[in-house]
Amino acid sequence: MDTDEARAGLTLADPRPAEQARERAAGLARSLSQGVKHFVARWLGIGEQAEFNRASIDCVDALIEAVNRTNRALTALRYEMEQTRLAAASSEVQLLRSVADLQAAFQHRAMLMESNFRDLTATQHKDFTVTLDQGRIDAQDRLRADFERVRGEFERLIDSELRVMRQRGIAAVAAPVPLAAPPGEEAPGIDLLRFAERFRGSEERVREARRRYVKHFEGSVEVLDLGCGRGEFLECLRDSGILARGVEANEELVAYCESKGLYAERADLFEFLTELKEGTVDGIFCGQVVEHLPPARLPQLIRLCGQALRRGGLLVIEASNPECPAFTAHFYLDPSRRRPVPAPLLAFYLEEAGFGRIAVEAGNGSLDYAISARRMG
Repeated sequence: MDTDEARAGLTLADPRPAEQARERAAGLARSLSQGVKHFVARWLGIGEQAEFNRASIDCVDALIEAVNRTNRALTALRYEMEQTRLAAASSEVQLLRSVADLQAAFQHRAMLMESNFRDLTATQHKDFTVTLDQGRIDAQDRLRADFERVRGEFERLIDSELRVMRQRGIAAVAAPVPLAAPPGEEAPGIDLLRFAERFRGSEERVREARRRYVKHFEGSVEVLDLGCGRGEFLECLRDSGILARGVEANEELVAYCESKGLYAERADLFEFLTELKEGTVDGIFCGQVVEHLPPARLPQLIRLCGQALRRGGLLVIEASNPECPAFTAHFYLDPSRRRPVPAPLLAFYLEEAGFGRIAVEAGNGSLDYAISARRMG
C-alpha cells in the first residue's frame, strides 16, 4: 500500500490481475495460425466459443478501464483531502498566531494602562500633598496674622489701661512737670502718649527716622538720651548693642519706657546733668528738646552736655527746622514749644561751649535737622 494512500485513508483497486489474464489470452491466440484457428474452429464446432472469448476480453478491458477511472478519481479525492488538511493546518497556525498577537497586544495595553494609572495616581497624590501643604501654610499665616492682630489689640488695650492707671496714680500724688515748662507754669492737662501718637507720629515711624543717628554712636560705651519721650531712640541703641540711659521729666513717659524694658529715670534735665560726674559718658542725644527750653537756658544745656562728655565724646541735637516752608503748621502743633532754634544759632552755641567738628544734616523731609559736634577739650 502506498504511504500517501495510507495517510489519506484510501485503498485503490489493483487492475494488474485482469491485465495479466488479458495478455495470456492474447498471446495464445497469436500462436495459432489463422488457418488452423479457422479449421479447428470449423471442424471442432468452437466458433461460438471464440466469440465468447472475444467478448470476455472486451469485458476485461472495460473492467480495467473502470478500475483505472476509479483510481484516478480516488487519487484526485486524496489530493483534495490533503490540500484541505494543509489549508486547515495553515488556518490553525494563523489562528494561533493571531491569538498570540492579540494576547501580546492585550498585555502591552494592560501594562500601558497600569503605568498611566500609576503616573496619574502619583501626580494626583503630589498635587494633593502640595495643596495640603499650601493650605496648611495659609492657615498658619492666617492664624499668625490673627494672633498678631489680637496681640496688638490686647497690648494697646493694656497700654491704655496702664496709662489710665498711671494717670490716676500720678494725679493722686502730684501733677507731672513737663520738661519744657518753666518755673511757675503748669503743664497742659493732656494725654502725652496720645498726643505724641497723633502729632509726632507712630513709634515705628519715629524709631525708623532716628535709626540713622545710631551710626554716630558706634563704639560708645554709654549714651544718654535727654528728653527720651517714648524711648524710640533708646530702642534703636539697644538693638545695636549700645548701653543707653534715658532722662525724662514726665513720669508717665518714664513708666512707659520701663514697660518696654528700657532704662529711663525721671529727673529735671539741668539737675541731672549738674549732678552727673564730669566726663562720664561717650555720647549724648537730645531730640526735639531745645525748642521747648527758655532761650536763655539753651547755652547752659550745651555747656552741661560738654561737661558730661568725655574728651572726643559726641553730642547730637535734633530740632525743628525753621527754614522749612511747612515749619509754622508743624512747629505750633505742640503747645509746649517756645521758639525755634535755627541751626546757625545752635552751631554758634556749640562753638562757644568748646565743641568742634560741627556738622548739620537735614532729616524727616526737611521738617527737622540734626547737628552733631564733639567735645574738643
